[in-house]
Amino acid sequence: MSYAAYSTLEFEQQGPCLTIWLNRPEARNSLTQRMGEELCTAMRQAKQDAEVRVVVLRGRGGVFCAGGDLKAFRSMGEMGQDARELAMSFSRDGARFLTEVQQLPQLTIAAVEGAAMAGGFGLACACDVLVTTRDARYSLSEIRVGLVAAQIAPYVIQRIGFARARQLMLLAPMINGEEAFDMGMADRLAQDAGALDDEIARLVQNTLSCSPSAIAASKHILDIGRAGISDTFVQEAARAFADCLVSEEGQEGFQAFMEKRKPAWVP
Repeated sequence: MSYAAYSTLEFEQQGPCLTIWLNRPEARNSLTQRMGEELCTAMRQAKQDAEVRVVVLRGRGGVFCAGGDLKAFRSMGEMGQDARELAMSFSRDGARFLTEVQQLPQLTIAAVEGAAMAGGFGLACACDVLVTTRDARYSLSEIRVGLVAAQIAPYVIQRIGFARARQLMLLAPMINGEEAFDMGMADRLAQDAGALDDEIARLVQNTLSCSPSAIAASKHILDIGRAGISDTFVQEAARAFADCLVSEEGQEGFQAFMEKRKPAWVP
């Protein structure tokens, strides 16, 4: 599948791993409405790409994402009576691309170096796995410019818990990658950019040993399981388990185990 005609993103595909680069290095990859729209489109395209099993989000120029484009926000605020509706539209668009990232059936990896600020912080939290360099910087800095970390709040809470999210949202401290790892926000810690590449390679290799359809089913169960156990969850979990068990990949997994060989989905 061809990934082209994007102005704020770049793509690198190596076999089953698709890396999506945020590509506004001159603006530290700050989020614009155009980038949000392109992220939505890219996620939907990747979702339909049977060859892609891992999606990595990174930032060009040694920075993951500096958050929302403050120049655009300022211009939006100067639009008079249209400003409020424009701001609400931008926020709703942000919710859409974050949802697309979280609901992608493939494993998603946020590879953070440089900085993940405000909306960039939230984007990293929306991914399944967060890998960070030791000296990367993080902050929910919205409150320091009179804004609120709005659409990203659920993703931050899911990743680090309510109490810690409250402290980061209300006090806006700056933390580094090592602190993010220690608090459980980051899943892997890399010494530098080179080690970051190595961690990504290990994660990709590990993912390729797992059934693609089982990963997608597991992500679905984790998503609906956040609300707790209910009759609806029990039925949906039973359906997902049964679908996997009788699927071609499920049967291949059993057969490979019995024959002491790797399943067909392992490259």
